[in-house]
Amino acid sequence: MKGGTGPLILVALFSSLAYCINLSKCFIRISNRTRPFRETIRTTTSQHARAESVVAYHSSKMQLSLSWFSGRSEKSKEPRVLVSEGMELFRRGDVEGSIMYFDEALLLGGAQLEPYLWQRGLSLYYAGRYREGAEQFRKDVAVNPADTEEAIWAFLCEAQVDGFEEARRKMLIVQTDPRPYMRRAYELFKGTCSEEDLAKEGANLSSPAAFYALLYLGLYAEARDEADKARNYIHASVATPYGNANRDYMAGLARVHLIIRKWI
Repeated sequence: MKGGTGPLILVALFSSLAYCINLSKCFIRISNRTRPFRETIRTTTSQHARAESVVAYHSSKMQLSLSWFSGRSEKSKEPRVLVSEGMELFRRGDVEGSIMYFDEALLLGGAQLEPYLWQRGLSLYYAGRYREGAEQFRKDVAVNPADTEEAIWAFLCEAQVDGFEEARRKMLIVQTDPRPYMRRAYELFKGTCSEEDLAKEGANLSSPAAFYALLYLGLYAEARDEADKARNYIHASVATPYGNANRDYMAGLARVHLIIRKWI
């Protein structure tokens, strides 16, 4: 019995071995054919993970940006309070933060509030959002045609994107400002008086006129790309008694200007 079945067993073993070898080759061929697909899956998965990481990063930045909404009382969401908080942020040099508050006030106050948000226009200027700033100031002048400052700031915004001469060509026409030094500042930007004429209005250094004359001389120089002259004028405006100690919003603006331009 042993002698008769031994060869048959060996044949069976060799057949099984050959089957296994062929099966292994088949798996190898299948694996090679599917490798590009598996590589694509790995690549796609890796790209998806990176995309999710980028989304998570920007989401976290958005959460940080929106975190200032939390923890405030309902009263603090009134437009009047939001504008006040935005003004305080601007005085501290937080231009982007101030815009967030002004924009929320605008959202709540609507079209009735918008023409009176000149503070928002100033922040937009320092944020480099000149078109939006010009639009804000033009709306301001529409309801307050005697305020030369809004007309000047519309000019300053438009000079940054359209050039000095084009900004002068389309400068807003305003009524007579009750402040002599602002009438002279308007005339300077309009091209009907000289820098010396405005400087004379601020000859009395202890008066608000001195601060405003120097500030607008500096802004005028900046619009003409005369950075050194602008820096000297605005430094001088801050050094006046009015600019150094007053809570006037524009006195704060002069200091913010120096900070943002890195002139201090």
